[in-house]
Amino acid sequence: MRGGSNYLLDIGRTIGLSDDLGAVLCARLRAAACSPRSENVGQTMTSVDAASVDSPVTETIGTRIERDFVGAAGVGLVYLGDRLGLFTALRDGGPATSGELAARTSLVERYMREWLAGVAAAGYVDYDPIMGRFSLTAEQAAYFADAQNPLFAGATAQFQLKILEQADAVAEAFRRGGGVPYSAYDPGVANGFERDSRKYYGNNLVPTWLPALPGVIEALRDGGAMLDVGCGGGGACFAVARAFPTASVVGIDTHGPAIERARADAAATGLDARVTFKAMNAAELPEASAYDLVTAFEIVHDLADPVAGLRGIHRSLKPTGACLTRDPFAADTVEGNLNAQGKLLYWASVFYCMTVSLAQEGIGLGTCMGEAKARELAVTAGFTSVRRLPLGDETELFLELRR
Repeated sequence: MRGGSNYLLDIGRTIGLSDDLGAVLCARLRAAACSPRSENVGQTMTSVDAASVDSPVTETIGTRIERDFVGAAGVGLVYLGDRLGLFTALRDGGPATSGELAARTSLVERYMREWLAGVAAAGYVDYDPIMGRFSLTAEQAAYFADAQNPLFAGATAQFQLKILEQADAVAEAFRRGGGVPYSAYDPGVANGFERDSRKYYGNNLVPTWLPALPGVIEALRDGGAMLDVGCGGGGACFAVARAFPTASVVGIDTHGPAIERARADAAATGLDARVTFKAMNAAELPEASAYDLVTAFEIVHDLADPVAGLRGIHRSLKPTGACLTRDPFAADTVEGNLNAQGKLLYWASVFYCMTVSLAQEGIGLGTCMGEAKARELAVTAGFTSVRRLPLGDETELFLELRR
C-alpha cells in the first residue's frame, strides 16, 4: 500500500515534476498538517497531525484528488485538440512528429510539441520514441476524431470547459441568490451540447428509442407530426425528418440563437418545407392535440416550471400520442448518488442546470431530479401513464408519458 504522502510524488511525476520538487510538495503538506489550529476548529473537526497524513483515509482522499485534478488537465488538452482539429489531422494524415503535424495544420510547432507530449502522457495518443512520431489507434480515434461516434469526447470537453467560465458568477449567486442566466454562457456551451446530442440522435433515436413507443413509428410513417421541446440546433428534428419523409416536424426552444441556427440548417438541407422551428416555451403550447410524438431530451430537469412545461406537452399530444423524455439517471436520495455519476450530475447542477432555472425565478429542480420526482411531475401535469423504458445505459432515464 502506498504511503499517503507519496501520492503527491506520483502526481508530480504524472505532470513532469522532478522527485525533488515532489518531495517539497510532500513536505509542505506535512507542515500544513502540523500547523496550529484554532480551538473552534478543533471542537468540530479532529486535528490532523503528521501521522494521520499516512493513514489509509488520507491516502483515499489523495487518490481521489489526484484522479480529479489530472482528469481536469486532460479536459483542457482534449478541448484544444478538438478545437484546432489536431486529432483529426493526426488520424487522416497518419503518424507525425510535432514538426510534421504543425506543418500539416499550419500551427506553431512549439505549442504542438507540448500538446502532443501532454496527450501522449494522458494515453490519448501513442508515441514512438525511436521515430519520434505520434499516432492514433482506431480506438483513440473513436474517442477524439470521429464526432459521429457514440464514444466521441470532444463535445463533452467543450461544454465542460465553457461552463466553468461562469464559476465566479455562480459563486456570486451563492451570496446573493438567483442564478446565472443561459445568456451569460459562452456560445460554446450550446454548441457543445448540440454536438454531443447529435451522436445520440444519429445512432439511437430512430433505430432504438422510437420503436420502444407502440404506434409511434407507424404514425410517423403515415405522415404524422412530431414536436421536440428544447430542440437546440434541431438534431432530433432532422433525424426524424430524414427517417420519415412524409412526417411534419416542429422544434421549440427558448434560446433564440439556437432557433436561428436550426432554421438555417433546415433551409440549407432542403428540409424547411417539413421542419419548422419556433422560439417559445413549452408552457405556451396551445391546446391543439396536434402531435403523435413529443420528445423532451435533457430538458425537464432544467425547466423553471417543469409542471407548466409538461402540461403544455400534455395539451399538445394527440389522444393516441406519446411523449418520450430523457434525463440523467439519478437516485432519489443524496446517499444514493454518492458515486462518480452523482459527482458529475451535482457538478452540472451547480454550475449549469440548477442555476439557469433559478435565474428565471424557477424552482431550481437540478440535474439529480430522480425517477420518483419525474413521475410525480408527470402525474401532476395530467399524464395517466408513466412508463420507464429499458433504453440507454445506467446513466440515462427514459420515460414514456401518455395522456
